Amino acid sequence: MSFFGIEIEILEINGQRAANFKPVVQPNNWVGARSLPPGGGGPPSARLLASQAYFTELLEELKRRAPGITTASRAQPQNWFGFASGRAGATFNWVYARDMLRVELYIDTDERPVNLAIFETLYRDRESIEQVIGTPLEWGRLEERRAKRVAVYAPSAVALAGPEDQLQRQKDWAVETMIKFVKAFRPRLKAMAPVADVVV
Repeated sequence: MSFFGIEIEILEINGQRAANFKPVVQPNNWVGARSLPPGGGGPPSARLLASQAYFTELLEELKRRAPGITTASRAQPQNWFGFASGRAGATFNWVYARDMLRVELYIDTDERPVNLAIFETLYRDRESIEQVIGTPLEWGRLEERRAKRVAVYAPSAVALAGPEDQLQRQKDWAVETMIKFVKAFRPRLKAMAPVADVVV
């Protein structure tokens, strides 16, 4: 039998309150659904292993250029890598899909109204945020989904097996852009404080 410890945050954003259920203790062998490789089991594919190596290099370079930006220590064999934003339910991610890399803030607290409230609060400050990052962003309300996303895409598509000089330029862009994302979003996310915490 496995047990979880859940902290319930009551968030108040723009005068609206909503519950945010945040796991604080979980079984050692528990793996979230988003961490499972496609197919749910078996050895990872060569492409996912290549993604793992790629994100490992990005993480090492990110921590070298911006010490203390994250405590994350390893990438998994999957097409994305994420680390904590400072706000429960929101993560900074690199995502590699169809040879296109993006940097994103992914908002998914398990409560759609909370996700939307966080997204809308950030969206109203989008001009200042985009000024820090230095480029327009894609503000994805993802109307048919629970989660919300703010993203920017690499200037061009590059396969993981592509020319090394192109991959290096993409890596430089990915690290520099992630540092700007953290600078722009982390203080704003931390400022959205819950009005009450209850541990059950």
